[in-house]
Amino acid sequence: MKLERQGETIAWEARGDPGAPCLVLLHNLLTDRTVWDGVAERLAPGLRLLLVDLRGHGESSARAPFDVAALAGDLLAILDAEGVATAEVAGVSLGAAVAVELARQAPARVRRLVLL
Repeated sequence: MKLERQGETIAWEARGDPGAPCLVLLHNLLTDRTVWDGVAERLAPGLRLLLVDLRGHGESSARAPFDVAALAGDLLAILDAEGVATAEVAGVSLGAAVAVELARQAPARVRRLVLL
């Protein structure tokens, strides 16, 4: 799936059970959402998973400079597009920084953080 935000295309993939609790998976710098494929395969039967390509990675564009706050804003837009009120968020490196910023910007939207 894709959305447009601040002139950028932000891509993500939804897997698993749409009625289950939501877990957002955020990759590290210079990778994309596919780094989570093995984990997602194991978790999908019991969770709703959102695998995100952060700006400038995978299918997401980065035509202009951005910061971690903008990436967290992208995640809020994805949660809104998916109709997710609250989620657990797991991130590696850059993804962990974005997860923390998301929790700072919208604490009521984040149930739990897993920071790697």
